[in-house]
Amino acid sequence: MKKIILVFVCMLCIVAPNAKNQVKDLTRVMVISDPHLLTTENADKLTANKGGKLDKISPTIFAKAVETIVEAKPEALLVCGDMTFNGEESGHSQMVAALAEIEAEGIPVLVIPGNHDIQNPYSEDANGANVTPDQFKTLYGAFGMGKDSHLENISRDAQSLSWAGSLKGTNLAIIGLDANIYGTTPTYYSDGCLRKSTIDWMTAQAAALREKGKMVVCMVHHQLIEHVVGQSILAQSTLLNMKYTKHPVDGTDEDAVTNTDLLKAFADAQIQYVLTGHFHIHHTQNKTVKNSEGEDFTLTELTTGGLSTYPNWMRTLVFDTPNNQLASSTSTMIQTKVGKEDLQTISKDELTTWANTNYGSTIAAGIAMMNSDVDQYEIYDGTTQFQLEESAYPEVLYTRNFSDNNWQTLYVPFDMQYADWSGICEIAKFHSANDESLRFTLLKEGDLLEKNTPALIRLKDELPTGQYTITSSIKDSDKTSVMPVEGQSSPQTGFTLRGTYAGLTGSFMYKNKCLSLSSGQFTTVGNEAKGNAGIFLQPQRWYLTESSGNTPAFKLLIEGETTKDSAIPANGLEQKTGKFIIDGQLIIVKGDKLFNAKGQEVK
Repeated sequence: MKKIILVFVCMLCIVAPNAKNQVKDLTRVMVISDPHLLTTENADKLTANKGGKLDKISPTIFAKAVETIVEAKPEALLVCGDMTFNGEESGHSQMVAALAEIEAEGIPVLVIPGNHDIQNPYSEDANGANVTPDQFKTLYGAFGMGKDSHLENISRDAQSLSWAGSLKGTNLAIIGLDANIYGTTPTYYSDGCLRKSTIDWMTAQAAALREKGKMVVCMVHHQLIEHVVGQSILAQSTLLNMKYTKHPVDGTDEDAVTNTDLLKAFADAQIQYVLTGHFHIHHTQNKTVKNSEGEDFTLTELTTGGLSTYPNWMRTLVFDTPNNQLASSTSTMIQTKVGKEDLQTISKDELTTWANTNYGSTIAAGIAMMNSDVDQYEIYDGTTQFQLEESAYPEVLYTRNFSDNNWQTLYVPFDMQYADWSGICEIAKFHSANDESLRFTLLKEGDLLEKNTPALIRLKDELPTGQYTITSSIKDSDKTSVMPVEGQSSPQTGFTLRGTYAGLTGSFMYKNKCLSLSSGQFTTVGNEAKGNAGIFLQPQRWYLTESSGNTPAFKLLIEGETTKDSAIPANGLEQKTGKFIIDGQLIIVKGDKLFNAKGQEVK
């Protein structure tokens, strides 16, 4: 009898190709903010980093970001300001050259300035060389500031560097707002303020773009909405029109706009999604406000953490333009080596040291948590991305790159509802196998996608190939109250999982037991296992793998699907002999039988 081997890697199951329809309903963009780029020469001159940022290695971080963006191939890159350390002319020139590299790979780039970028008196260049607004506009002319070939329906604000337009080949329109404060001579303002005339221009552009059938989103450096309790008091300069309700350079009392007025203006303009930076935190915040008619309108602000600050975030957004909705938001940390050390280790140490020195350990811990915490747990199937800390995560973001519409293997570590996935893909669960075929059952709308179960996934025929992100709720029974981990004095609610698909390492919380992962094996930790400490447990994972040699191909049968009976080269499915954790119990597999820790056979 042929067998199907349990393996510890995720392989592609190759089957017959499908026809696909190219549509542009989904538009995928990447967002970065606050790279604070210095030239290598200026970085080497610095005696120390500033503000918890990795200023001295900003060229290394940005080079890795460029590499990551080019590999991801989004339909556009949006940069939310603070391109440079302190507005250095040399830094801007280096940034423009790097962005040109990205555009050369066919990825449009759109930028807005940040408060560090224009007329900054603290430039590290010789003689304090910085750039004026006109020079910024010229330097970044190809990236939204000038006559840009990537945008249609272009408009520009008369009193700022704000611009608006629709991204060619998509139904996504973007309004880039310049809310920075600068005059005719170098003066540094951390605060942001939008003039009333700019707000009126924004509202008119949003209406005009919607009339053309476009979904309208906005990007601006400063934030509109509080993300942290007390932000409007303790970090007033991070919020638009908070300290300055009229522009401090040329504003009048008649032009005064408060932050509350500004929120109402966004509601009137029907701009639901706003992309920001500046505060160097990574967070999403919703706020329901009243428009001028007294109707409720929900604003969603996605602020992207500083690229130069731990943990060096980049964000990927997928917009469902026909439905004017954000389909998904996925976050990626920059991963690279700096000498022999990991960037993430250096980055966290820098932020923690700075925060401890300036604010004390309690606030430092809060800053680190705010920067490292994401709203949802992220799985990247087939890659080395596992990010989940000790928190309660009600939702999972699952990201996968589909190169075709054929069946591929699937692994998920939590029970989730298939209804959350059904709009993008079909999933089939393993049913049975014999000498000739593997039988899978197609999931229906109300079915459960079970964890640690052999499954297949494929992109729906009507969708174009590419990267998709699915948001799915974790089944309540998987949100268990777990025991203390790594010196914690009180139980946490949620999971602890660190590591990668292959060569797992770190801690894993499962069914109220703390497990340590090393070289692909689980070991119980401390006395949580009540006497079983030190037992090695094989991870309970199932995968299909291609056969080697001349093994005949099995027939792949998907029950509930009549159009796809495709051959799949495979060796069969079997349980690997060893020790497993199944439903929180130690299970020993011998041959085709299962036994518990007491040696009793279980079914």
